[in-house]
Amino acid sequence: MFRGVSAQFSGCGPAHAAYFSCYEGLKQTFIAGRSGHHPAAHAAAGGFATLAHDGLMTPFDVVKQRMQLDAADAKGQRYRRFVQCARGVYRAEGASAFFLSLQTTLVMNIPYQMCQFATYEAIKLALSREETAVEYGGTFTPVINFAAGGLAGGTAAAFTTPLDMVKTRLQTQGASGQRYGGAVDAVRTIQAREGSSAFLKGMGPRVLFHVPSMAICWSTYESMKYVLT
Repeated sequence: MFRGVSAQFSGCGPAHAAYFSCYEGLKQTFIAGRSGHHPAAHAAAGGFATLAHDGLMTPFDVVKQRMQLDAADAKGQRYRRFVQCARGVYRAEGASAFFLSLQTTLVMNIPYQMCQFATYEAIKLALSREETAVEYGGTFTPVINFAAGGLAGGTAAAFTTPLDMVKTRLQTQGASGQRYGGAVDAVRTIQAREGSSAFLKGMGPRVLFHVPSMAICWSTYESMKYVLT
């Protein structure tokens, strides 16, 4: 149940550091001191932050997927460690294997993050009265960040499930034996062989993952930001 966690853990630190620092800096630039909710500014800042995050995280995500599939290297040895898996994929498929899904990942994650950031900021503002929100010098309410993060993460996850399905197929094509000529070819092949309903496979688990994940992520981040500032 925890296979691949070492790859996830290795990439999450630097990727999320780039993600949130990019978002905070660009959000302030786009909003330029204006109060209230600005969904376009929040969405745009989230989109650019995703570029920084995914550029760092995608290779680690590929290794995580291979380890979760219980894939094996050219000698038939199962991948049990992060370094072993990364080395095996590199030797068998080259450095490009770590970035095969980057384009699809960005196509999926940019709308996901734009939706999530705009929704998160809107829910956070709706749940807290303006005069008590931290941004306006009021009290810190982590339960609001927890609820807003969960709702925003679940909503964005549901809308982007088809793209996530295509991304996963591209990332695991070497181990699964199926080869695709790119994202468009993957979409056509899946549609022809499995029908439109295949693109919604995994929506339930994906939403169930993102609700607590983003609730924890946002409440932890906002709590640390409050403590550090």
